[in-house]
Amino acid sequence: MDELKRPSSKRILVTGGTGFLGSYLLRYLLQKGDATLRATYRDQNKVDLLFPDIKDQIEWIACDILDTVGMEDALKGIDEIYHSAAMISFQRKDRKKMLQTNVQGTANIVDIALQVGVKKLLYVSSIAALGRSKPGQKIDEKNQWERSPYNTNYGLSKYLGEQEAWRGFAEGLDLVVVNPAMIIGSEDWEKGLARFFKMIHDGFSFYPIGGNGMVDVRDVVEMMVILMDGDYSGERFIASANTLSYQDFFKQIAAALSIKAPNRMIRPFIQGILWRLASMQSYFSGKPAFITKENATQASHIYYYQNDKSKAIPGFSYRPLATTILEVAQDYQTYLEKGGQQWLKF
Repeated sequence: MDELKRPSSKRILVTGGTGFLGSYLLRYLLQKGDATLRATYRDQNKVDLLFPDIKDQIEWIACDILDTVGMEDALKGIDEIYHSAAMISFQRKDRKKMLQTNVQGTANIVDIALQVGVKKLLYVSSIAALGRSKPGQKIDEKNQWERSPYNTNYGLSKYLGEQEAWRGFAEGLDLVVVNPAMIIGSEDWEKGLARFFKMIHDGFSFYPIGGNGMVDVRDVVEMMVILMDGDYSGERFIASANTLSYQDFFKQIAAALSIKAPNRMIRPFIQGILWRLASMQSYFSGKPAFITKENATQASHIYYYQNDKSKAIPGFSYRPLATTILEVAQDYQTYLEKGGQQWLKF
């Protein structure tokens, strides 16, 4: 990694600094070197794990976004906010907590930002917040949310959170919204899309019949910073490099790991059996189900997200997903060889 530059007087807050996206964003902003950084976190162990070499170059604030008093302290003197903190879950029992975190938490940040005079907010939304009315649909930034069996509680929470951000814009806060697709990158190998590298390496032989938009985590971060630094306000941007079927995604992972690709299709009927069995197992074990009705339903369909608007951003371009998959696979292999964390790098 290049030597980190001395920060300038611009003051930036990143919420969710130890999350997947927030972690990459903080490292990128430090490399960029033109700001003083502050970040919120909830787990000191994650700070120590993810930032052993640079944690002293960031001002860390232990705070939940639902804690209005703590957030007032976190936002004092801040010029710009990257709001990436969110709860992601497809478990029915988490619906209330997720709505509270993603909606009320965003409302808190907007209210305090307006009070203290923050200059600009970048809200990290999701393609799930754009709404889905039918499988195979081509969706762009103008898509309107509507009630549909193809939407999830997570999508609803991000849609409602996004409405709070737009309320802030209507009240005078400069705002830009990024709607990332499914984000690929090296992280905790038990979470997110990274877990599929571990599963396939360990012999997982099934693939769902659907597909979705996907994007490199570094592309999302770079887009966010360009939009924050540029003259963008009152706009939303889909961040999606391309749409991949899960079969193709799994094949590329297997090829990058030099192992046999999953070759057994999971049809909707089988998925229905799996999520019901997983629900029963979760009930008796007390652990989250590895598959739920929501993500089983989503994995049975394919959706397409238009990226023309983001591709027109000056100075921005997407990495090929094949390159991203290969690099993440290499990181996973290094992780296995060295037995340590091998991520968070540009």
